[in-house]
Amino acid sequence: MTKTQYRLLVSVVCLVCLVTIIWFLPVREVTSVLSTEEEDIPLLTVRKELNATQINLGAYCLVTITISNLSNATAYNVDSRDTVFPTWVFEVRGSSYHSWITLGNQTSVSYSYILIPKKHGTFQLQQANVTYTTKDEKSVRYALSNELEFFVAKAKVPEPIRDVEGLQTVLLAEITIFVILLVAVLARRKKIIA
Repeated sequence: MTKTQYRLLVSVVCLVCLVTIIWFLPVREVTSVLSTEEEDIPLLTVRKELNATQINLGAYCLVTITISNLSNATAYNVDSRDTVFPTWVFEVRGSSYHSWITLGNQTSVSYSYILIPKKHGTFQLQQANVTYTTKDEKSVRYALSNELEFFVAKAKVPEPIRDVEGLQTVLLAEITIFVILLVAVLARRKKIIA
């Protein structure tokens, strides 16, 4: 037997053994055990959204945080904290912290708060942090939201009037009204004096 024939025979024997093991392996039982364990553990996702990614200084921005339980298990002691900026950078209206005793399977909850910027520039909203426990309350689990970036522009200054003809027409009308009123006052004065 040549070396090549020997390698081919060993490969065929290994392949037959592998097929035999896979064929007789109780796949359904293993899958069932894994899915039962996964069903007992809640899986939360956290999404942070803004109503606008660009606002003017003094305007407000609505931040909404949505927590979804994608699993078939209930999450307990759910706490959500969102990192906010110092009060000299943003005024916060509403609470950036919320908690729930339970979050049922396949359900979602949301909360919102308002940010009013006191400075202009580009700002990065950090991840919201959610902690929760399983039914047995033995382990604390974590879920983080996405980060967001938004821009605060300086308040817009009204642009000067550029329509010179329109400005001349308005000015002429105002002068005409002034002259008519002046003539009326002088005429009335002459009647009072005379």
